[in-house]
Amino acid sequence: MTLNWIDDELVIIDHEGCISHVFERTASISRPAYKHMAGWVEINFAPQLDPSELWRLAGDAWDALTPDHKMVIWSMCQQETQNARDICDGLLATLGSYQGVKSVKSAFRDAILLTRDQFL
Repeated sequence: MTLNWIDDELVIIDHEGCISHVFERTASISRPAYKHMAGWVEINFAPQLDPSELWRLAGDAWDALTPDHKMVIWSMCQQETQNARDICDGLLATLGSYQGVKSVKSAFRDAILLTRDQFL
C-alpha cells in the first residue's frame, strides 16, 4: 500500500493499484489543518494501522500544535491562496486577449479556475 495525491486529496493505493481509502477534507477541517494532517500521515504512514486511526492521530497532532505554529501554517496557506488568485487573474486576462474559438477559450478558462479553486 502506498500514499498518493489525487485531486488534491491524500489517498491510499492498494497493491492492485486501486484507491482503498481517501483522507477527505470535510467542511469541518480547514485547509491549513488538512495540509498539516495529510503531511503528518505521509511522514508517519504505517500500512498496518487502520486509516481512521491514522487520521485520528493526525488530528491529535494538529490539535497539539501551539497557536504560533498553527499561525505559521495558516500564513503559508494564505500566501498560496493569494498566489493562486493572482496567477489566475493574470492568466484569465491574457486568455481574454487571445483570438480563438469560444469553446476552446472556455475550456482553458474552466481549467484555470479549477486549478485556482484547489487553493481556496
